[in-house]
Amino acid sequence: MKPSMLALFRKFSKKDLVKPTPTRFAYAFIMLSNLLDERVYNGLRSLMVSLEYMRKRVAKSQKEEEVSAIVLSPFFWRNVKEIVILCTPILKILRLADREGATMGLIYELTDRMIEKISSLDCIDSTRLEEVKNLCIERWDMLHSPLHAAAYVLHPIWREKSPQMDTEVYNGWMDVLERHTHSDVKKQGQLCDELDVFQSMSGAFSRPVLKR
Repeated sequence: MKPSMLALFRKFSKKDLVKPTPTRFAYAFIMLSNLLDERVYNGLRSLMVSLEYMRKRVAKSQKEEEVSAIVLSPFFWRNVKEIVILCTPILKILRLADREGATMGLIYELTDRMIEKISSLDCIDSTRLEEVKNLCIERWDMLHSPLHAAAYVLHPIWREKSPQMDTEVYNGWMDVLERHTHSDVKKQGQLCDELDVFQSMSGAFSRPVLKR
């Protein structure tokens, strides 16, 4: 946006636009979220119909006509809102994965919750919703490993909730056990018994300090 136009925009909005500059993380989402801020939304639309703006664009170039049409288009704003709503649960997972520290044990459960959250968005067109959900599932199937399943099973935060051993989790857990024990069936049995003790918070895991 030209300095003179930006100065004019600031007369109608108390919040600045976010410049679309590549950053380390989710700049497109940040930019679109900024557009939905009521101050920016109202400021842009007020700008487009203001006399000051009309005088500044006397020449009415094609680009200016296109910008005005986009800003005043309900279809554009509906799309922006849908994108932000759809991407918010995805972004939470990406931020978690980008954090320092041990997050692998959280990713499995929270990815499931993310997909459930996306599926429950009744304000989004069902065709678009299904497309985004399938993309998330495909990406998860491509990226996850048996270690994600094992970390999920062993993470203390899920212990009281008794992680559900569905086929995918069970197979991942057993794959890790087989590699760790070099296919020693006896050791695998011992580790499975210890997992039961861990999840039931009995034995050595029954100490109050470990239940916090």
